[in-house]
Amino acid sequence: MKRVVYILAILFLVSCQSIEQLSIDYLLPADVSFPNSLRRIGIVNNCPDKPSNQQHGLSGHLFGNGKLAAEALAEAIANENYFDEVIICDSALQAKNAYKQVTMLNKAEIQELTALMDVDFLIAVEEIDIETKKGITNMPEWGGCYAIIQSVVSPKFTIYLPNRQKPLVSLQPRDSIFWDRIAQTEKAVIELLPNDSLIIAETSTFAGELPIKHILPYWKTSNRYYFTNGNVAMRDAAIYVKENNWPEAIKLWEQVYNSKKKGKVKMQAAYNLALGHEMMDDLQKAYEFATEALQIAYEIEHIKDIENRQTLTTESALYYLECTRLVNELKVRKEGMMLLKAQMQRFETDF
Repeated sequence: MKRVVYILAILFLVSCQSIEQLSIDYLLPADVSFPNSLRRIGIVNNCPDKPSNQQHGLSGHLFGNGKLAAEALAEAIANENYFDEVIICDSALQAKNAYKQVTMLNKAEIQELTALMDVDFLIAVEEIDIETKKGITNMPEWGGCYAIIQSVVSPKFTIYLPNRQKPLVSLQPRDSIFWDRIAQTEKAVIELLPNDSLIIAETSTFAGELPIKHILPYWKTSNRYYFTNGNVAMRDAAIYVKENNWPEAIKLWEQVYNSKKKGKVKMQAAYNLALGHEMMDDLQKAYEFATEALQIAYEIEHIKDIENRQTLTTESALYYLECTRLVNELKVRKEGMMLLKAQMQRFETDF
C-alpha cells in the first residue's frame, strides 16, 4: 500500500510542480561470477520423479516438472548470449531413484556428464516444490464469484564444476505465480481454474527462469525524475535533457546549485545533477550529489522533528523519501560496478 501511495504522490507532484520523468536501463552484476574460461554450459534435469499429491480443498503440495524447468532455464540462458554455447540434457538423471529423494551429483557423474556433453560446467535442476492455495470469494456487487490459485514455487539449482569435489554453489530462489477467474457461480468459476497438470507445467517453466539474475548480469529498468521549475536555467536545462545533451544540462544545473546557499531549489539542482552524472556514467559524482540532495531534503522537510521516522509519508517527506530512493539505487550501482566489469570482461567491452 505504501508503494501505491508513493507513486500516486509522485504523479501528483509531477502534475503540479513541473517534474519530468524518464526511464533508464542499467546492468547489475549477478550473484555468481564465472571465470572467463567457462564458455560452454550444460543444463541437466536431476529432479527425482516424485508423484504430486492430489489437491483437495483449498491447498495442495505439488512437485514440478524438471524437464520443463531445464528447458526453460536453457532457453533463458541462451537468450542472454553470455556463454558461447548452452547444451541441455533434459532426460531425468534420477529416473531410477527408488527413494524419490533429491540426490546430488557426485564427482564421477559430473565428469562423465561434462565429457559427454562437451561442456565446461553444469547447472542441475535438483528440485521444484510447489505450494498452492486456492481462494473463492462471492462478489454480489459483480454478480458472480472470483477465484484465484496462487503457486509459491521453491526450486533448487546446483552449479557443478568437473574439477571440484563439492558444488560451486546452490541457488534456491523463491517466487509466486497466480491464476484468477470470474464466473457467475462458484461451480462455474471452479471449472475455469487450471488443473494440476497445467499448474505444474506453467509453474515449472516459470521456475526455470528464476535463476537468471543470480547467474548472469541482468538489466534493470528504473524511473528517474528531474526538476524543471525554479528559474530560467532549470527550464533551459530541461530542453537539453530532451535533446539528450547531458553535458549542457549539467552546466546549467551547476550554475543553479552554486548560486544557492540552501533551500529547495538547491536541493532540486543537486538532485538533477545526480541524474545528469548518472547518465554520463559517473556514478561516484552522481552518488555525491544525491547524498547532498538528501541532506538538504532532511533539513527543509524537518525530518529531525518527526518522532517516529518509520511512519514517514509522501505528504510529509516526499523529497526526503525520493532522495533516499535515489541514494540507495546509486549505492547499489556504485558498489556493484567493479564486480560487473569483471563479469563482463569476457566481451572485452567497457561498462
